[in-house]
Amino acid sequence: MSASGASGRSGPGGAPGAPGAPFAGDACQHRPDPGASSQPRCVASVRPGYSGPSLIRLIRLIGLIRLVCLACLVEAAGLPASALADGPPVSPPSSTTPASARPAGNPRPGPDEGSKALARQIVQIMADLGNGRTGLGSGVPIGRNLVVTNCHVTRGAHSISVLARTVADPEPIDVEAQAADPDHDLCILRTRWPLPVEPVRTAAVAPRPGDRVTGIGYTGGLRLRIHPGEVIALYAHDGGDIVRSSTAFDLGASGGGLFNAANELIGILTFRARVSGANYFSLPVTWIRDLMAREVFRRVTPLPASTLAFWERPADEQPAFLQALVKEAVDRGRSRPGSGARPTGP
Repeated sequence: MSASGASGRSGPGGAPGAPGAPFAGDACQHRPDPGASSQPRCVASVRPGYSGPSLIRLIRLIGLIRLVCLACLVEAAGLPASALADGPPVSPPSSTTPASARPAGNPRPGPDEGSKALARQIVQIMADLGNGRTGLGSGVPIGRNLVVTNCHVTRGAHSISVLARTVADPEPIDVEAQAADPDHDLCILRTRWPLPVEPVRTAAVAPRPGDRVTGIGYTGGLRLRIHPGEVIALYAHDGGDIVRSSTAFDLGASGGGLFNAANELIGILTFRARVSGANYFSLPVTWIRDLMAREVFRRVTPLPASTLAFWERPADEQPAFLQALVKEAVDRGRSRPGSGARPTGP
């Protein structure tokens, strides 16, 4: 959940904004808080000046304009307009082959039906950060009134609502309580009313390098995107395997889901390394199960700004695999020492 900013988030003993913290949430923005004397902090994709019904109306209007314009472009390109009516807007899979180099008659493949169905289950998280600011992120339904997301999406929230934008006439549903594990950057939200979308299935078997995966989240805070890729590596940490993949998620996708070929949840889209290459990381479902088992739901209040996730801490306090990744990138000339001085968005 991140976007480029001029300053990092503050915290004890240094912060992700301090030298040696090269990891960034995929939809954080860094905006100064006029009412606070502390340094600017990393918040969800910020849309100042809108809240509640006015924000929903703005989102609907922008979505309608985009669909109308996109329909014109599709028909002008000679593509079937029915592609627009089969679910939310999605991005085509990335390809290393330039369009000009692909043989004629071999179009870029689009999302399969399973991925489109999963996309309709992903919800948007709206966090009231105070001072007229609204943080936007993504969430994955894991129960009739339970949604998992990243704590860095909701950290500063005074109240939270969930919006299932893929259903007809969506309305925000208030969150009455959350279970927070800030160290692992996972928060489970309990909504006041049942969600209008079905919960996803979680995988019983851990992924393996080379497995085909799909990441889904609200890129930019407004558009639902499907990000295909594959598992690059797994890193054992605190009883779970953190998934490194090539699914290039972006601003607003924090808290979205990473799914295997069987359309089962295997991770939560969370952060990326500020080095070149496929360095996108998702948190394991085993941590979600552990948090659910503790049943530590409390009313929604801002989490302590000093509580940092494992990937947000200064470099010498991060897990060994993250430190090794940065060192390897520096040794190969893919990154400069100190280049990760502050967390920025993709």
